[in-house]
Amino acid sequence: MQRNATSTKQIGLTQAAALVRSAHWSTLSEAERARLLSDYPTLAPRAWKETEPSLTEPLTDTALQDWVAGMLAQGLQTEAVAGIGNWLDTAPPGAHLFVSSYAGSGYGRMSLVASMARAAMAKKAAPPCWAYVPKLDDLTSVNLIIVPRKQARPLIRGLRVLLHDLADGWENATEALVREKFGTLPTDLPAEIQTYLNELASAFVAKLGSELPYDGDDPPAAHVAPDPDEGDTAPVVILTPGQLDASDALLRANGGILIVPIRGPDVTTLIPMLLKHSLTLVDGWPPVPISTRVVLIGTRDVRDQLWGTTEDISRLFRYDAWLGPVVEWTPKAEAAYAAFAGGVTARYALPPVDVAGVARLVQEGARRSETPNRHRLVTDLVFLHDLVSEAGNLAKGRGAAQTTGSDFDEALRHRREVYAAGPRWLRRAILVGESITPTSGKAVGQINALGILSSYSYDTAFAVPIRVTATVNAGREQQLVDVEREAEAVDAAHVRGAMTMLGYLSYRYGQKLPISLRARIRFEQEHNTTGGDSASAAELFAVLSALSDIPNRRSVAITGAVGQYGEVQPIGGVNVKVEGFWELCRARRENGEQITGSYGVIIPEVNRHDLMLRPEIAEAIEHEGWFAIHPVSTVDEAIPLVMETRADVLHRKVGQRLHAYYEEVWRRRL
Repeated sequence: MQRNATSTKQIGLTQAAALVRSAHWSTLSEAERARLLSDYPTLAPRAWKETEPSLTEPLTDTALQDWVAGMLAQGLQTEAVAGIGNWLDTAPPGAHLFVSSYAGSGYGRMSLVASMARAAMAKKAAPPCWAYVPKLDDLTSVNLIIVPRKQARPLIRGLRVLLHDLADGWENATEALVREKFGTLPTDLPAEIQTYLNELASAFVAKLGSELPYDGDDPPAAHVAPDPDEGDTAPVVILTPGQLDASDALLRANGGILIVPIRGPDVTTLIPMLLKHSLTLVDGWPPVPISTRVVLIGTRDVRDQLWGTTEDISRLFRYDAWLGPVVEWTPKAEAAYAAFAGGVTARYALPPVDVAGVARLVQEGARRSETPNRHRLVTDLVFLHDLVSEAGNLAKGRGAAQTTGSDFDEALRHRREVYAAGPRWLRRAILVGESITPTSGKAVGQINALGILSSYSYDTAFAVPIRVTATVNAGREQQLVDVEREAEAVDAAHVRGAMTMLGYLSYRYGQKLPISLRARIRFEQEHNTTGGDSASAAELFAVLSALSDIPNRRSVAITGAVGQYGEVQPIGGVNVKVEGFWELCRARRENGEQITGSYGVIIPEVNRHDLMLRPEIAEAIEHEGWFAIHPVSTVDEAIPLVMETRADVLHRKVGQRLHAYYEEVWRRRL
């Protein structure tokens, strides 16, 4: 789209195709969809019970873990899979792994790590067991010996019984009895263990006639982990939040992998054990050598906190895998959405999702992604799980054979209605005049910015116009009085935006004469919206309007960060901001508000590719014709849209006012 900075013609995005991207899924052939789905695992339908874990909590269900891991490995978290696989295959002993994500749940970290760890450990034989046995020269003390896994349990059990029986009948013991007792122990033992047992028998024979130095109820022998009953391959142990004994978990995972979610015990207790590569079970006994490989699972914030506690943790956890919040929007990623939706409906006996339903799920996944929205899909499995479940239950409730796109639309509409009471009250307050945020006419020194109400849920996020006002007068030096900053009511990003705006004024108007300006900027009716520098464009236009006496249109809101050289830079939340202003303008229009031209929103050009509006809003913009979205790259491109005048005219008037201010200040000095 070409623009002329000297033209006042209002051109904007009004076609639905430019405001929402369609999913590939609906355009693919059935054969192509089948081919893409063949890369993903399936979850067989079965009668699910409320007592079983859901798809989002598969800690105790290895089949679910493997299914989730298969979804991630094929299309949603390929980079994380590569990182975890590299650690499993090539990391040296003593180098542990931290697996992280932005949020604490929803990305399948536990399932992915557990499944990949089991697959890797299945290729390794179960490690031998360590066993405590009496010393030959001091039967009250113990030594550690290595026992083959299959013989460990019968040997240690037999030895404990033998030591107990000898102690109970020691007064009547004879050499023949001692040898007979030792003859009951397993014989299929390595030669070095058999030699030790023969020497231990001789040590007891040498003690005949004297008192035994230990109590029969507490013989000095016990087996240690890994438990011989846990399988024939190297162990994988998950330390769940309810398990607080980290040492026990380390022992059970010895020779294998221990997975520790950070929300479990204080992981700093693991650090000394891992540094020593050993674990002391009983004071005075030899420590058990530890060869456990550990995976910590947590968020980035938790990782940063841990790394600030001790240098040792960075020495131990030298490998890192990151489960990202978004993935490239490709047909393969869409297939992951389709396969996951199929698993959810199969698990809960809901109507399967049809082609249009998958496409609608994909579009919503794009809406919720980080920028650029039209090229990314979210990887939040909890969100996908819940939305598919809600839509599926709606389809089931109406007796449908399939879950359709309309069911997803209804589920999302229901979310907005049920959970967005706050935004509704605020919109009503604006409509009845309790909050003064005009959307018609023009005003000097005023403009509508857009802010997003703080929210705990994407579905309840809501954008509202914020009236930004500016007053100006001559000052001895360029000074911006930011009322919000003076009141200490803003964040650092807002301050940076305001300072950058001053840089633009200096660049544009301060090359020949000093700028003798004192400007006061106020955010009015801000409604507790989030801060940031995305309002700096609105601040600038409020000041430019006040300096030029050219009014700003109030039917157009602007969002964008301004660079010192006049670039309009990208912002976040563009879809929420556009939709919020559209909903308010629609309500005003339905109540009879009349304006010249059309309502609209000015956004940074680079955010054009982020536009992923709700389909019903995109369709309304295209067919009703009263609202437009204007992407701009520079301040000069926005001037005709906001002020309905040419950029050169505005700059001339602002320059004249600033020159007059300079002369006024100079006269005062004289």
